[in-house]
Amino acid sequence: MTKYNSNKEGGRMKDLREAKSRITIVTPTYNRGELIRGTINSVLAQDYKDYVYIILDDGSSDDTREIVESMIDGKDNCFYVYHENM
Repeated sequence: MTKYNSNKEGGRMKDLREAKSRITIVTPTYNRGELIRGTINSVLAQDYKDYVYIILDDGSSDDTREIVESMIDGKDNCFYVYHENM
């Protein structure tokens, strides 16, 4: 899975710390399921591919998590960080 919980060590957290890229794109979100799909599509559609994409979720209670996970699943340069009340 291309997500990780920011409270846990190892797994995707380690992958994110080791990610080397020229550009890091960060999208903060909170209960924006209706908008996040367009944002992610815009990032993924870029011609330049040497980037790390991090989506920071501040404890969404809507369908944001499900949408993000389905869209970035299998993409090694995309990371989802869910944390309640950052």
